[in-house]
Amino acid sequence: MVDYVARFKKENIKQWNNFEKCTEGFTAIKLKGFEVEEVLKVDRFMANKLEIKLPQPDMVFFMLVDLKGFEYEYQPMEKVLWEVPFKYQGINFYFTVRKFGFRLISETDDESIVKSLIKKINGAIKIVDNLMSPVLKEIVNKGDITFSNESSLLRDRYLYFKEKAHNLYNQNECEVETTDKIGYTNFYEKVQRNKEAFFYTQAMLDAYFSFQEHLMVLLLPFSDFDKNSESISIFIADTWTLKFTKVFKPSRKPEVMKYFDKLQSIKEKHRNKFAHGGFEKKDGSLSAKVDGIGFIPVSMTQRNHFSLINENEETFMEICQVIEQFETYLCKDNEWARAMRIIKSGMDIYFDDENLTLYKNAIKSDENLEFFFRREAMLAERYADMDW
Repeated sequence: MVDYVARFKKENIKQWNNFEKCTEGFTAIKLKGFEVEEVLKVDRFMANKLEIKLPQPDMVFFMLVDLKGFEYEYQPMEKVLWEVPFKYQGINFYFTVRKFGFRLISETDDESIVKSLIKKINGAIKIVDNLMSPVLKEIVNKGDITFSNESSLLRDRYLYFKEKAHNLYNQNECEVETTDKIGYTNFYEKVQRNKEAFFYTQAMLDAYFSFQEHLMVLLLPFSDFDKNSESISIFIADTWTLKFTKVFKPSRKPEVMKYFDKLQSIKEKHRNKFAHGGFEKKDGSLSAKVDGIGFIPVSMTQRNHFSLINENEETFMEICQVIEQFETYLCKDNEWARAMRIIKSGMDIYFDDENLTLYKNAIKSDENLEFFFRREAMLAERYADMDW
C-alpha cells in the first residue's frame, strides 16, 4: 500500500501544508458506538437547492481515509458501499455512497455550516488533485487504466450523418430533370441538396475516423501492444495511420493492407483535404498552367511523377462500401471477432494485468466468451444493486 502522506510531504510540502490547513476543521470519529442523527440529507437534489456542488465521491473517500486517516466502513450492509464519519465544527457528519447515490448526512439543519463544509471539501480536493498529478502520470505510464467505452455513441454519430447524406443523394437520383421553369427550380434544389449532402459526407467522415481511432484504443488489450515497453499516452496521441499499423499490422496481412490502403485514400482525399483548408497533400489540389492546354489539375501518381490525368474520386456509396466491408471483416475475422463483441457490449475496457488475463482467456473460444459475458453481467448487477 502506497504511503501517500509521506510521498506528498516529501514531494510537495507546500501543497501538503495547504491541504492540512484547508482540512483542519475536520476531525475523526471512532466507529465504535458511532451514530449520526439524520437531520439533513444532502444528495444531488438538495445540493442544487442549496446551490452547492457535491464533490466527487472517490476523491472524498481518498482524502478522508487515505490522507486524513479517518475510520470508515466498507460494505457494512446491503445497499451501502461505504461510510466515513467525521466532525466538522463539533457537529457529527458522514459521507456515504449507497444504491441511490452519494450523499452527506448531517446532524444539523444549519445550511450555512453545510455550505461551509462542502466548500472546504471542494477546496481540499483541488489541492489533492495537484498532489496526485505525478502519481496519476506514473499509473498511466504503467498502464493500470480504464478506457471509457464510447464506441456506440461515436459510431451512432457516424451513422447519423451517413443517413442524412444518403437520403439527400437518393432524393436527387429519384428525381427526373425537366427543361421548363419547374425543371429549373428542381435543378436548383438538386444543386442545394448536393451541397448539403457534401457537408453531411464530410461530417460523416470526421465522425467515422474519430470512432475508428477510439475503437483502436479499445482494441489495445486484445492486440500485441506491450504496455511495459510502450506508452499508452503516446499511442493515444499518435496519428490514425500509426494507430492502425500498430493494432492491425497491415504489413503482415494482405487483406488488412487492402483495407488500410482504401481507408487511407479516403482519409487523405475526402477527409483531411477539407480539414486542412481544402488542399490535398503533395500538390493534389493545385492546377498547373500548361502552354497550349490551359490549367490542368495536378495529381501525383504512385510512381511520383506529375500526371495530366486527374483521377476520379470515390463516390459516396463507394466510400460507405469500403467502411462497411472493413467493419464486416473485423466482426468476422478470427483474430478480432470476439474482441469486437466485447467492445460492442458497451462495457468499459480495463488495462490492468488482471483484466488483460481475463480478456485473453475470454477470446480463446466462443464458450469462454459467453462465460465471460455471464460473469460480467452478474457482477455488474450485483454492484448496481449493492448486494454484498
